[in-house]
Amino acid sequence: MTHLAMSYAKSNTSGIAVLNNLLIIVSAINATVETVSKSYPCCGFPEIKVDDLEGCEQTWRSAKTNIADYHPDQLAHPPECQAPCTNVSSGKISMDRCPNVTLKTVCLDSDGNVRLDEITDYTANKDHCPVTPEAIGKSVPNSNHDQSLRHRYFGLLAAPLLFFVFIVLVIKLYRAREAAIINFNHIKVGDPGANGPGRSGASVTLS
Repeated sequence: MTHLAMSYAKSNTSGIAVLNNLLIIVSAINATVETVSKSYPCCGFPEIKVDDLEGCEQTWRSAKTNIADYHPDQLAHPPECQAPCTNVSSGKISMDRCPNVTLKTVCLDSDGNVRLDEITDYTANKDHCPVTPEAIGKSVPNSNHDQSLRHRYFGLLAAPLLFFVFIVLVIKLYRAREAAIINFNHIKVGDPGANGPGRSGASVTLS
């Protein structure tokens, strides 16, 4: 009788474990991850800001590689950031260029249950970026278009300076040439100042 009771208890425990596993599997199947697509302005050094992510785990990916991680418990999990990420905080990432990035957000409630599990795909948008000297000064280093604009502005600013330097050099060369001609003429006619006091620069021939 005791043996039968123990066997029943064991089978009952196994049944409960199997039931719990089934409930977990069903919950995982029913828990769908919401996917959202958005764009962000690629002007200068871009930033992406997301509101209401306090207390949420945030993972940023680009080209299937993690570029930043933020965890609410920063002591146990310090923020991680690698290129193109330059800085990461809760709901914000700063970058040195404009890649397409994906944000994975997981938020828990006070009971430790998942209240938000979301994936957001961000696409860079350059259509509304004004082409101004201020924007060019903050342009992205890896952008060939912005580099071309910077070189063009540099050429426009450098041309007057180079022209001024050229004029100064021409004037100096002209003055140096005039001074050399004057000195040569003084020596040729026997300038007393050139050969010492009381002496003439003209040669005397004795017969």
